[in-house]
Amino acid sequence: MINRFVLYALCSCFIGVVALPARAGFISIQVGCEVQAGQLVVTVQNVGDEPGQNIFATVNFLDQTYEAEIARSLPPNKPVSRSFPLEISGLQGVYSVITIVDFEDLNSYSFSAVSVQRVRVGEISRTKLAAILDPVEMRKKAKTRLTMRSDDETEITARLRIVTPREMIAQPSETTVTIPPMGTTEMKVVIDNLSGTPTSSYPIHAVLEYEEGGIHFCEIAMIMVPVLAANPVAVGRFWIVIAVVIAVVAILFAPKLKKMLRK
Repeated sequence: MINRFVLYALCSCFIGVVALPARAGFISIQVGCEVQAGQLVVTVQNVGDEPGQNIFATVNFLDQTYEAEIARSLPPNKPVSRSFPLEISGLQGVYSVITIVDFEDLNSYSFSAVSVQRVRVGEISRTKLAAILDPVEMRKKAKTRLTMRSDDETEITARLRIVTPREMIAQPSETTVTIPPMGTTEMKVVIDNLSGTPTSSYPIHAVLEYEEGGIHFCEIAMIMVPVLAANPVAVGRFWIVIAVVIAVVAILFAPKLKKMLRK
């Protein structure tokens, strides 16, 4: 029944800070969810100090995708809510809700933010699967390790999705994993930075889901990945190369310059 539905609105609800390049301001989006009468109510709030523009939300639930405009402008600390239809009849267990919020800053630069949350429907049981992602920092590329542990006496085969903001891409993005009875499985996840802003942090989620005994289970691991500024060594080498090029050009053109001056 609807009144038995519970959403963990605070689970994985923080979305990374995005530093704006044009001024000393930032937009930080937080997403909360609540199930009401068969509708998923998504609340988007800007806790930064600069307004966000053209806010759109895309919600994925059981491979169904819903899109809606949240607001043309989202000032700081003024949350806006929108409802999305969910087909939840006959479901049992814990399910993931993936929300991607697309927005722009005042200079029309595009950004995105991601939230992954759990919805509990009807009768549930304790999941026998645990997962953790190793912390990592990145510039253009990073590798992290996903560790999955089972305390079930039977083998678990789960669907794995690596959920990233649009500024990044993960490999694999989706696959199937098998965890042995009372055992552990590890895998590498490669993250490529497409357009992440230096000094900002972005959430990376590993979403594991499986069925057992007619009940759906969902386990989520999350890390915040900081994007580092340009490597000072690489920057230093760049300017050294420029200086060498200038010196070579000066040497090659020095005789011609002397002739020109004599004239």
